[in-house]
Amino acid sequence: MNRIIAFILALVASISLFTACAAKPATPLGTGTETTPPDLEFGQGTHIGGEFVRTYNCLKKNGGYLNFYVKNNGNGPVLITINGKYDRIIPAGTVGHICAPVTATIFSQSMTVKCVTASGDNISIEWKVAQRDVDTT
Repeated sequence: MNRIIAFILALVASISLFTACAAKPATPLGTGTETTPPDLEFGQGTHIGGEFVRTYNCLKKNGGYLNFYVKNNGNGPVLITINGKYDRIIPAGTVGHICAPVTATIFSQSMTVKCVTASGDNISIEWKVAQRDVDTT
């Protein structure tokens, strides 16, 4: 009889522990109440010279959109694109950005950001690329 009671108590404790863990969404370490992954920052910096091109491997679990931010420090307008689409012209002395949806769920999706001038002249930009869960345009 004692063995049956011990077995039942162990079973109830196991089920309680399982439901307590399954009820809470996973949270990244050290973030307190955060339940979604933080933005995935790919990089940022400055670029002076010819065209600016970077390629990143993206998965939707890291954010639904790839964002490309540019501050144009040059004398003429620059054209920014992601995968040759989602284009936008950033006039000299201004800031702008574009974003494109990330659809890959199992295998990574190659996404290329690019900044050029219409005239082929050198560019002078500050840039940042990040994957986020929201379209911030």
